[in-house]
Amino acid sequence: MADSRSIVFALLHVHIMPDGEEDIKVIGYYHSETDALEARSRAVKLPGFKDVPDGFRVERHVVDQDNPRKDYGFLSR
Repeated sequence: MADSRSIVFALLHVHIMPDGEEDIKVIGYYHSETDALEARSRAVKLPGFKDVPDGFRVERHVVDQDNPRKDYGFLSR
C-alpha cells in the first residue's frame, strides 16, 4: 500500500467528438482529490470546458507504479 505522498489525483476532461473519438485533455495533477475538484470548479468556467461540464473526471494514481489499462491505448500512438 502506498503512503499518501505517493498518490496524485489527475483531473481530466473527456469530450466525445461527433465521429465518436474521445478528445482527452489532462488539466493537471494534484496532491489531493479536494485540490483536483477545486481545479475542476475553475476549469468548468473556461471556454470549451463549460460546453461539456460533465466531461470532467478525477483519477487517483500511485506514483512509480505501472497502471496498464486498455482504455489508455491512445498513449501508445
